[in-house]
Amino acid sequence: MNPPLRRNRLRHAAFLVLFDAARPLEVHEIVEQLLALDQTFTRDPSRAVSDALRTEVLKNRVIRLEHGVYVIGDVTSRHVTYARSVVHPRLRRVA
Repeated sequence: MNPPLRRNRLRHAAFLVLFDAARPLEVHEIVEQLLALDQTFTRDPSRAVSDALRTEVLKNRVIRLEHGVYVIGDVTSRHVTYARSVVHPRLRRVA
């Protein structure tokens, strides 16, 4: 079993789910994809993902379209490469 997703690993994993989907996703869809990869959370998954994406929203890498709906924003290939390097190997390609 993988260690629970939290902090930066959670933020990068949620970001990669959005990036690989290349379409708007609801928080529950992000959570479902992470759970399908046997990821666990230390607290309420939906709340944890929403909180984790807040940093990405502030940096314009993720756009919050409405409550609970996010889409990828302005990202560099460098950030995507970095995010893939810090997450668990099974999350490097999540879509």
